Amino acid sequence: MSSEPDPLEPLRRDLSVDETVTAVLNGWPLRNEVVKGTVVRIVPFGLFLDIDGREGLVRIPEVSHRPIGHPSEAAAVGDEVVGVVTDVDLEREQVSVSLKRLLPDPLHAFARRAIGRTLPGRVDRTTRVGAFVEMDADGDGGTDGDGIVGLLPGAESVDLQVGDLVEVEVASIDIEARRVRLRRA
Repeated sequence: MSSEPDPLEPLRRDLSVDETVTAVLNGWPLRNEVVKGTVVRIVPFGLFLDIDGREGLVRIPEVSHRPIGHPSEAAAVGDEVVGVVTDVDLEREQVSVSLKRLLPDPLHAFARRAIGRTLPGRVDRTTRVGAFVEMDADGDGGTDGDGIVGLLPGAESVDLQVGDLVEVEVASIDIEARRVRLRRA
């Protein structure tokens, strides 16, 4: 076992009672509090917010449930956003915020609608383990980059190429691991 300090420990610990009192008295939001902020800067790893004069950071995984290449795809400088405080770092004077915690999860809606059903999909990419197929997430009939991607295992995807349209059955959905397993219809 290593005796080195955990670099993520400051992110994992709760504020002490004294720190919480100090934070509240000085106008800091608390963990799990809903806050409104204005986007003041966009960087490749996230959005910087002004939250009542305090600096907030929304890291890219906390911007949206859907993968995005750059935070500017979700917000622009000057936009007002609402999110949930995930951490308060009094030493760095920074608030960590999640926007996606207030958004409906498209995988949940997809699971209710799609499990066991046959759906059209488009091959997004192929790998040695199989083809990743994008299906319509919101029921609008399109596979235009707004969908859920599932894995069609190797033997069932041998003849497929990127861009091919294919009918797939949603065999299983693991909500926690965020994995969708498919089979050829």
